[in-house]
Formats: sequence, C-alpha cells, structure tokens
Amino acid sequence: MKFKFLFSIFFIILFVFFIYKLNVNRMNFIFSIGDFNSKELYPSDYNYSYNEMRTTDLINDIKSNKKIGDRFLQNFFIKSNLIIINVGINDVLSILESSNISEYYDYFDSYLNDVEELFKLIRIYDKEKIIFIGIYNPFIDSYNDFFSYLNSKLNDLCIKYYIDYIDILDIFDNSYLDGIRFNELGYKYIFDKIKTR
Repeated sequence: MKFKFLFSIFFIILFVFFIYKLNVNRMNFIFSIGDFNSKELYPSDYNYSYNEMRTTDLINDIKSNKKIGDRFLQNFFIKSNLIIINVGINDVLSILESSNISEYYDYFDSYLNDVEELFKLIRIYDKEKIIFIGIYNPFIDSYNDFFSYLNSKLNDLCIKYYIDYIDILDIFDNSYLDGIRFNELGYKYIFDKIKTR
C-alpha cells in the first residue's frame, strides 16, 4: 500500500515536471514582426522589424532561418504563443510609386500571393494565435478603392489561415499619422485593438 502511494506521488511529480518542460518555453512569449511601424506597436518579448521590410524580405528571412542574436528566426515562431504581424505598407507604397494605375490590381494580387505564402510559412512553425494588422491609407483621400480592395482580400486570407485581422483602414486620418508612420495616437489606437483580441 505504501509502495503504491509513493509510486503515485512519484508519477504525479514526474507528470507535472514533464508538462512544465513542454510548456516552459511557450509561456506568454509575444513576437512582433514587420516594418517601421512594428518597432513601437506592441510591447513584445521580441520584435523583429526594420524600416524597409517587405513581405518578400520576411519570407526570405524565415526560409533562410536568419540568426537574430543567439536564436534563429524560426525558433521565435515555434516558441511564441502570440505573433503580431505588421508588414505590407512598404510593398504597397512601392507599387503606387512605380506603376501605372492600370497595373495596380495586378501588382496588388502579386503582393497578396506573397502574403499568402508568408501565412503558410508561419503556420508551419506556429499554430498559436496570430494577429495581422491591415494596411492603412497614408494618402487619406487618394487611392481609397485600392486600399479597400487590399484590405478586403487580406481579411479573406486571414480567415483562411485562422489569423485575427485588425482593420485599420477606416480609422486613419491625419491625427493618427506623422507622414506615413503612426504617431502616438495611432499606436495607442492599434494597441487598444490588439488588447481586445
């Protein structure tokens, strides 16, 4: 009888230790990735962003498993239980700056294919919660139809890959932006939307 009791206690301790070891690296690890707006968007455990980042840059960095400090990029996806993605404005701005208006939708569709590839790739490494921040219109009164099209398609992709989508197209005006970057009010608005997810 005493042997069964000790064995039961040992088994429970071993079981708890095993569960702890499985989850210790995933506890509340937030990882944000993206372009220049990601740096201050959300207080995370780790942020991987740089000013000129485009979707294809992020895809290439993930595929090559870029080393960041003492870890590799894919490892951040594996260990994260929340990923916040804010990438795409550089892609869209380059399209608007370098293309004829008649070619916009073709280029936007190419960008959307890149976003889908990014989602597929991230989902290989992470099955947890992902939040994608939509594309805002820094031109306020121009290109509204194009930005509406993009955000509608991005929302569809997020639904397909079980990613929470935060639409920020309708809220932005000059009071949320400094040029093409979010200002403090813009960051606060998006942060508050993230907190509700």
